Amino acid sequence: MTTRTTPDVLPEDEQSDFAVITAKFRVALAVDAVEIRSAKVAVRARQREGSPLAPVMQSRLHHRRLRARARLIAFGLHRGIALERIEHGRTTVDDLPLHVRSLLPEVAQEAAA
Repeated sequence: MTTRTTPDVLPEDEQSDFAVITAKFRVALAVDAVEIRSAKVAVRARQREGSPLAPVMQSRLHHRRLRARARLIAFGLHRGIALERIEHGRTTVDDLPLHVRSLLPEVAQEAAA
């Protein structure tokens, strides 16, 4: 069962805060998607060339994906979607991998700032 917090249930002053945070999350997720797609293309090109920079670029791509995953989880939780639905079977934040779990507070603060 999914619980959702909708803006119309919140008091008026919190509705605008909710909308601002939601908009920040959406923009950040869109930017993440563009960056990951372009980085993936660049990494694959370097790998085909046999460049010594390919492993470094692959590592950066991995970290971008982790941050995007953490941001997507935080956005889902902000919207009131159950973690189990977002992460398929994980019922608490403690069940998440440490590298994702450690990024959650940071991405939530970015959206709230």
